[in-house]
Amino acid sequence: MRELLPYVDIFLPNEQEAARISGETDITAALNSLSRLSRTVVIKRGADGVLTKCGERTMEAPGFSVQPVDTTGAGDSFNAGFVFQFIQGAPLVNCVAWGNACGALSTRALGGTEGFPTRAEVEQFFSEHAEALENIHRAFA
Repeated sequence: MRELLPYVDIFLPNEQEAARISGETDITAALNSLSRLSRTVVIKRGADGVLTKCGERTMEAPGFSVQPVDTTGAGDSFNAGFVFQFIQGAPLVNCVAWGNACGALSTRALGGTEGFPTRAEVEQFFSEHAEALENIHRAFA
């Protein structure tokens, strides 16, 4: 995998994956190690949000506060929201915000796909969590 990472534009591991692949136990050390191999690294930290490094810039974005029913598939849902914005050419902060929202919203039902949100649900979620969304934007300012 380490041989392939230089060809990866955005790498989206969770904390455990980042530690195993980098060989580091400290999450910041793992981020720094992986960012030497891939242009942009976004380490998913569940309810704690994400730790991101793009070039020389490191950013930590908080997660959204929700009452989870089941976290199965939340990381995959994060990836879907992130990639949805990325393929539209959105800035990194928007990709992270959509990833965080999709991951959080996916935890509202049992199973990996039952809680996956629609675009309208994410947009409604943002209007209901404006302060948390602003915190993500502030982290990237």
